[in-house]
This record gives sequence, structure tokens and C-alpha cells, in this order.
Amino acid sequence: MRPRREKRRHFVENMLRLGLHHVWRETHRGEDFGGTIGLRSPIYRLTALWDGNVTPATPGFDPERTPWGEIVRDLEEEFWCYQDNSASFEAAGFARLWPLTEPRIEMDIAAWPWVPEGYSPVRIPDEQVFGCFAYEWGEGDQTAHFHIGNACMPESPFKDMESRREELLGMIRNIADERPRTEFIACNSWLNSLPIFQGLFPPEYPRSDCVSEVGMGYNWWGQFMRRDGGFHDRNGQAFRCNGRFAFASIKGCCAISRLKRHLKA
Repeated sequence: MRPRREKRRHFVENMLRLGLHHVWRETHRGEDFGGTIGLRSPIYRLTALWDGNVTPATPGFDPERTPWGEIVRDLEEEFWCYQDNSASFEAAGFARLWPLTEPRIEMDIAAWPWVPEGYSPVRIPDEQVFGCFAYEWGEGDQTAHFHIGNACMPESPFKDMESRREELLGMIRNIADERPRTEFIACNSWLNSLPIFQGLFPPEYPRSDCVSEVGMGYNWWGQFMRRDGGFHDRNGQAFRCNGRFAFASIKGCCAISRLKRHLKA
């Protein structure tokens, strides 16, 4: 089920404001403004500038050949005007970006769940989608990488863990049928920090020592979406207060044979 329009609007409005607050805070900490807003915030992919593929993180991306370069310069000027007032910077940044962000709402609803905070922004073949899980291949056949999307919206995917278990079993069976040499399954997500999600996998799956860098990806920023597609106000407020994500995006990886035994146990 797709998110309702009012929920999607609620999410986008608040994500845009939270992203601007993050940029304001990180720039105060000495980080580069342009790098933070383009590479370490979710802002670009909330706008209609995003074509579904190329982002400021894409090798060869030249901001000066797109409107993005001018926008970043304007927003950096606003930062220096309001460097002592986060709320004023957010308001100015929101006014500058919202006309580019609002048109994206209908586009993302129509494309759901093939958006960054669903399974992935690039559509994966239907035969590789199993309920809340979708997989793709890494380099070679050794490892399959999977994504998680809330196919149960507006319900929580964790409401029915037996269904999630069956979906994972179906996915790894399909992986084995398609490429029998595949040995491992892996995912990088904030969900790997949740005990209820970890319970679907054998104990060695969550690699708490493998924390990914914060980027624009929803492996970090996905924790600010509610199960109904709206913005998670509690997580957002905590992030504003302490500058820390409640859940770290960590790597999860295990042998497919071990996962199969675990799911059948």
C-alpha cells in the first residue's frame, strides 16, 4: 500500500526541516556546508531535481551544471546570516527549497515503494521481491544484498513476524535457485540495530563494529519514517536535541545456510 498524500507531505516537510537543522549543526561543528547538504543529508532526493538516479554523491556530478549549485550557494549565504539561529536558517532554507520539494510528493507516491526510503530508488525485478524484502546482487555471485520496505503500511512490518520469517525463507530459496554459488546475505541498515529485527537472523548477523558513515541514504535516515509513511516526530525531536541517531546503521551479514537453519528452528 502506498502512503497517503497527507502522510507523505508530513514526512517530506519535516524531513526537509530536519535535514536543514542537521546541515546547520554540522557546519557549526566545522564540516563543509556544501558537502554536508549534498552528501550527508537527505535533502537532494526530496527535491524534483533528483532524476531517480544521479545525486551529488554520483561520481562526475557537477553542481554548477544544474540548479543545485546556485541553491547551495544561496543556502550557505543564509547560514552565515543565521548562524546563531537554527530556526531562522530552517525557515529561510525551507522557503527556498519547498517549491522544488512539493512537486516530488506526487512523484514519490506514484513510484512507491521504489523510492529511497522504500526498498530502493532503483526498481528491482518483481521475482526478487518477497514481501518486505527485496534483494540484488553484489559483485560476483558470492553475496546477495537485500533491502527492506514496509509492504504492510500502515501497519508495522513487525506486527507479524511469522510472515517476515516466511518471506526471508522464500527469498533465500530463490537466491539459491537462481545462483547456487551464493554463500552470504547482507544488508546495511539502521534496522540491524533493532533487537526485534535481529531476532530474524542468527547471532553472528549484526556486525555492531561495522557502522557505516552517515550519508544521504535511508540506511540512516529511514528511522524518521513512521509505519504509516508519516514523519517520526519522537525520533526527530531526539535527534534535534542531542545530535545523535537513535539507531546506528550497521552492517548485517551471515551465511545463507546459517540463516536457513535459524529460520527453520
